Amino acid sequence: MHHADHYLNDAESCYTSKPRDYNHVEQEFKQIDDAFAWCQGSSPEHTIKFAFYMDDFLRIRGRIAILRKWLKSALDAAEVTGNEHSKAIVLKSLGNLEFQLDNVDLA
Repeated sequence: MHHADHYLNDAESCYTSKPRDYNHVEQEFKQIDDAFAWCQGSSPEHTIKFAFYMDDFLRIRGRIAILRKWLKSALDAAEVTGNEHSKAIVLKSLGNLEFQLDNVDLA
């Protein structure tokens, strides 16, 4: 869990910094992705947070397939936790993603 906490803190720090430090996230992305994968089976709360903090980075860097996968995992995690607020945020993000991709039927 320490590994996941460390990289979740990195993702949060990038998200909250002005300007956002996407170069640092790019350098650490393999580790962040590994931490996210671990959280999918171990921490639904961390799964949701990773998806939230990394949404813009993944969208801006064109990692759409990864973003879609992360958001779907976050949606599953929100359903497991019963957190309706998180579920609404993830559904909005998924809808925005599909709309940007001109998949209006899926949005």
